[in-house]
Amino acid sequence: MKNLQFTKNLKVKLSSFGIALIFWFIIVTANDYSHVIEVQMQVTGLPVGKILVSDIPKKAKIRIDGEGKYLFSLLFFEDASIHLDLSDIDDEATFVLTPEMVFLPRISHDMHVQSIIYPSSVKIVLDDLINKKVPVIDQITCRPIDGFTLVGDIKLVPDSVTLSGPKSTLSKIENIVTKPLILKAQQFAFEGTIELESLADSLRIRTDRKEVSYTGEVQKLLEYTFREIPIRVLNKPAHTELVPIPSSASVTVIGGEHYLLSLKPENFYLFVDYQKIPKAILENEQDGVLIQHKTLSDVEIVQIFPPHIMLEKRRID
Repeated sequence: MKNLQFTKNLKVKLSSFGIALIFWFIIVTANDYSHVIEVQMQVTGLPVGKILVSDIPKKAKIRIDGEGKYLFSLLFFEDASIHLDLSDIDDEATFVLTPEMVFLPRISHDMHVQSIIYPSSVKIVLDDLINKKVPVIDQITCRPIDGFTLVGDIKLVPDSVTLSGPKSTLSKIENIVTKPLILKAQQFAFEGTIELESLADSLRIRTDRKEVSYTGEVQKLLEYTFREIPIRVLNKPAHTELVPIPSSASVTVIGGEHYLLSLKPENFYLFVDYQKIPKAILENEQDGVLIQHKTLSDVEIVQIFPPHIMLEKRRID
């Protein structure tokens, strides 16, 4: 019975309540209030070629007073902010925050900023903004299956990136690395993309790309012997001809099948450097002079035969 009495003329009652609530809100918001609010901190006028390197608070606390309706709008619908103009700063400066620095939206112009509660001041430090091209170093490990090998290095495209940031920080950075990646049981050529390791936000350094592509060549492991490789004698003494005996050697190498089969004897360089031969060996050549070789990329030289040669001296008049 009581429920029926309450619901009787419900629309009229709700309308009356709504009208009363509106009148109450109008009356209440017409009063003056003082309130503490948070406002955004914004920097403007950053000089060209400069970057902000000091940390500034994202928000400030201020005490503001005025009519409730404007305060209500400011709290829920409008954004107030403190503007820090950096246009006249060369390197660093300290801003003492004052109520005059608070920017209020047009609808809130009748509000009055009494004071800045926090922070009382803000220190600004600028640095030169520079660009620097640095190499990308991969952290990719390739593990071929038994009997196969990685031929050459893993190639990155691009192999360098351009970083942008403060001169004082960027001058200390020499490279940027990829995220770690392990490629297991490889037996064919491979490719993919990999992300670069992120730099700490505190460094304020940005890169022109977030990832690079990588490729690698895996081939069947092959051992092969190249014969009749000529031996050169370097830094001969004046008026003397040095003849290596024997004049050539065989070189046994291990590497990727396709790569090894593309090599020719002239790709190998065997030599002895006369000036670097120890005096004891020159005086007693029974053991012979050890043959040296220039490193050939992507293959491993496992044997040079014979390993030593004799040098026959012939005077040239």
